[in-house]
Amino acid sequence: MWNIDSESLKQFFPEIEKFAGRCKSADCTHTPELDCAVKTAVKEKSIRNDRYESFISILKNIGLKEKEKENNNNQTIEIADSSPAYESIE
Repeated sequence: MWNIDSESLKQFFPEIEKFAGRCKSADCTHTPELDCAVKTAVKEKSIRNDRYESFISILKNIGLKEKEKENNNNQTIEIADSSPAYESIE
């Protein structure tokens, strides 16, 4: 899939981006929050439900990929940190 982060995703969903700025929480994820303008717009049919579901599905996949990448980075660091120290032979 494309190399895209959660912030960039909004540009592909202009109807969601339009309402996202109206959420009461600056870090609203548009899922569990009660005062979410995006969810309100979906309920009021200003945003089609299938578009919202697609956005959330892609957002979840991005989150999983970001966590996977973070875990891989942590494993790399652990391997590098646990490598034995070598002395030069002269």
